Amino acid sequence: MPCTCAPRRASPALQDALGPEPTTSEIKPIDKLEDNAIAALLLILAGWSRVRGQFELGDVAAELGAHLGVEEGLGFINMRPRDEYGVVDTKLKTITRENLEPKLAQIGLAPLLHHLREVHEQYGKALGMVHSVPAEERAVVRPRLDALTDSLRHYVAAVLGSVQRKKPATKELADALLHPLTTWQAAPAKRTAKTDGEGNDQG
Repeated sequence: MPCTCAPRRASPALQDALGPEPTTSEIKPIDKLEDNAIAALLLILAGWSRVRGQFELGDVAAELGAHLGVEEGLGFINMRPRDEYGVVDTKLKTITRENLEPKLAQIGLAPLLHHLREVHEQYGKALGMVHSVPAEERAVVRPRLDALTDSLRHYVAAVLGSVQRKKPATKELADALLHPLTTWQAAPAKRTAKTDGEGNDQG
């Protein structure tokens, strides 16, 4: 069932962290690829799960489905692109964190998983969630800045993607988790820098 949640407008600070919203024409083709790839993976798991208790692979699929939220359905593919990205990103991270890839391969889903990861990376770049910097611009500090920026983007996307329409508590938790970002202001940082500079002048 499509999610009917009203879209939330990010604060200026949060929008800066995420980057500008891509246009529909830019995102629609890769969004469709992402929809198809994740839907194929979850639907195959759902299909095999129907014969759990009869075939070993059915039991494996049911176990994988429990980890990846198969029973929650595919409503997330109708979310805003960045929210959908967050949901899929969380599922892919679950596969890595819980070492589920060998069991997916057991069902024959290794090629599909590889495809999903490639599409997801393209999707992230199109959305500005994956940041690339030319090699010549990378100095000592640059990789650390890139890592911090990417982590922030993934964090925001994952939090937004965790919100479930029928579970108000998930929205409350998301609001709490994003509160430091949505209320962040640039001005205090500037005042701190000025104070530091004055202190250096006095020294």
